[in-house]
Amino acid sequence: MPPPNERTILIVPDRPEYGALELETPGTKAYTPRLLRLYDWFVLGFSNKYAWKCPTHEHLLPLWVKNFTENHLDLGVGTGYFPDNGYFQDPCPFNEPRELTLVDLNMYCLQMARSRVKINHPNVEVHIVQTTATRYLPAPRASARYSSISIFYLLHCLPGPIERKVHVFDVARHHLCPTKGVAMGATILPKYWEKNADGEYVPVKGKWLNPIAAVLMRFYNWNGTFNNWEDTPVFYERALKSYFEVVETRIVGLVFIFEARKPRHRPLPL
Repeated sequence: MPPPNERTILIVPDRPEYGALELETPGTKAYTPRLLRLYDWFVLGFSNKYAWKCPTHEHLLPLWVKNFTENHLDLGVGTGYFPDNGYFQDPCPFNEPRELTLVDLNMYCLQMARSRVKINHPNVEVHIVQTTATRYLPAPRASARYSSISIFYLLHCLPGPIERKVHVFDVARHHLCPTKGVAMGATILPKYWEKNADGEYVPVKGKWLNPIAAVLMRFYNWNGTFNNWEDTPVFYERALKSYFEVVETRIVGLVFIFEARKPRHRPLPL
């Protein structure tokens, strides 16, 4: 049996509107225990700084620390880097109770993230759910509402099309506290974008991927780790606004960053 402040793994049953649940996809299979040992250094360190031009400590970790709360849902957990480092910077007392729900298809990711958080932050109550992030959580978490939700580096790994990927935003809308909750996240884009004078995202003309980014982007999309060739900030922003009343977005390098508040009772049509 798990320790009393951890919860048993739950697997969501299939929902016909989203198709059968696949517990193994090219993206999830890539994250083996050996690769996860290098993840923080290579993905969050080297790649973010030199390939995607969005250093983790300058942009992504501050976003997390700014928004995460005592009752948090993490969709796509990686190694647990963000909750682990976020709790270290939490001004609340160390012994104050915290609740964290981790959602991922990859069992290795779930186990590593849970262990990492529990070792360094024993006051945190951890729930783990093995499922795709495009489905509502199962009972007993089905009716749960969270005051913060994170979607970090998940969207560019999800199988397309992009219209299917943005069901993640609907999950966040469904599980976010309607009054004070915030959903935040980041995803890697396949090319550079900027906002024009009208505040609309447009491709940056004549700016090509740097050599490191170009090699990694092609390789990851070839082996199935990424599935983002058709991803655009235009559609992501539109989808966010269809699910939330208050949306803030920006792009740093090749990374689209967002914060969303006030989930809509009924989503607007895309």
